[in-house]
Amino acid sequence: MFPPTLNLVEMAKVSVEMHKAGTCGDEQTTEQERLQHVMQMTRGLMFLLNLPAESNWRYAGEDVKFGDAGTPIFWYRPERAETYRVIYGDLSVMDVSPKNLPK
Repeated sequence: MFPPTLNLVEMAKVSVEMHKAGTCGDEQTTEQERLQHVMQMTRGLMFLLNLPAESNWRYAGEDVKFGDAGTPIFWYRPERAETYRVIYGDLSVMDVSPKNLPK
């Protein structure tokens, strides 16, 4: 499942839980794999922290299971773009017009 919010505290909590459980999602993972996942989460947070206010980003991943291709979890407007970039629960990405954004 995706975390309820996107912030440093929540992501740190998720990282600690993954490390204690020795898993990432439902899969057993090695220490190296867990470290790789933590690094990916850190890069994602850095991306989020660097988005300008005009990007109008939104997060809706709470209670969405990883792999859910039909559910948008995050969207933002890239700089100078007329469409929004939408990321789905399977981490696929599509550009979507503002009128077709999730409510």
